[in-house]
Amino acid sequence: MTIIILYCLYYQLIVIRNTRKRLLQQQQAIHTAIHDLKAPLNAAYSILDFIALKETDNNRKPLLQTGKMQIRKLTGIIESILNVHKERQNIEIKKTQVFLPELIEEANREIALLFPGKKYRFELDNPTSIRYIHTDPIRLERCLRNLLENALKYSDDNVKITVSLSKYDNRFSIAIQDTGWGIPIKAQKKLGKQFYRVQATGKEVQPGYGLGLCSVKQLVKEMDGSFTFRSTEGTGSVFVITLP
Repeated sequence: MTIIILYCLYYQLIVIRNTRKRLLQQQQAIHTAIHDLKAPLNAAYSILDFIALKETDNNRKPLLQTGKMQIRKLTGIIESILNVHKERQNIEIKKTQVFLPELIEEANREIALLFPGKKYRFELDNPTSIRYIHTDPIRLERCLRNLLENALKYSDDNVKITVSLSKYDNRFSIAIQDTGWGIPIKAQKKLGKQFYRVQATGKEVQPGYGLGLCSVKQLVKEMDGSFTFRSTEGTGSVFVITLP
């Protein structure tokens, strides 16, 4: 009986190991396929960008800009998926001097193109005139784009979005505040989990994959920062990125 039990345990161990190996192979294959999607998208973006520079018809220029933004959005989704699955040791941080106000304004201009019919007010509150910070510009831009897009996605017309900059000791804070739908209390506990999407009371389900805030949390962590939020349903939300 003891020999039979040991044999069964050994057999189960082999099955578990083989299953784990197949799952890892499948995950790597999916990861590679998703990564390979970026190359043709970047090529398409470059082509549209070249055409836009040569275009003289004012009616076609907005269409080309919208096409570029849709490609950027899809590329961002792909990067978010890759970001969720990549391992810590593979992370490469490239910090440079970033002109923060311009980065924020540019992110707002690009996100506005995704919501051509949306009426909203945008304000950059920079009371102490913070200009440059030393961080990873690509990761920070992706965080800003995600948060600004969410502010417009989960709100009605005439929403006000305020980005406030502050500094305390050796840390910078970027607060993105909106007067949108806000987040239900029950949903706040799950916010930022992979594939979780917020359903606002009385509102239609918004398109998305539940990767945006999960990606923001990971990106901020990679930049040695912290990410917090507070929200009241029916009043709005504020998301705060704090960086060294």
